[in-house]
Amino acid sequence: MPDLRIGVVGATGAVGTVTLELLAERGFADVRAFASSRSAGSSVRFGEGELVVEEATPETLAADDLDLVFFSLGPQASRALVPHAVRGGAVAIDKSDAYRLQDGIPLVVAGVNDHVLNGDEIVANPNCSAMQLTCALAPLHEAA
Repeated sequence: MPDLRIGVVGATGAVGTVTLELLAERGFADVRAFASSRSAGSSVRFGEGELVVEEATPETLAADDLDLVFFSLGPQASRALVPHAVRGGAVAIDKSDAYRLQDGIPLVVAGVNDHVLNGDEIVANPNCSAMQLTCALAPLHEAA
């Protein structure tokens, strides 16, 4: 696997734990878990082991030691933290609606419209039901 330094913000939530599981299954090793101050210091499962959860602060995210950061937070928290990860040199993939309709930020469904990525610093995802529907309809759209 590439030597990407990956962060998962919101690591103790439902989406964050699945993100960590998928990253471990795909062989990513340099992964850090972040969450609120309430969860900092706890542990989350990562593959056969565990990660200690760090507090997601502007300073930790801007420290220039992450290449890619997945954000699984509410829109207010995403708006507050995503810019700091970007300032630190990371690409931020935000799963909230904070950036979904913002000009200049691609709205991407992996495997459907990856071609819209162009070195963007922030990438938005549609909501979970729209993403599933897009994955199902995209092949039909291409066939028709």
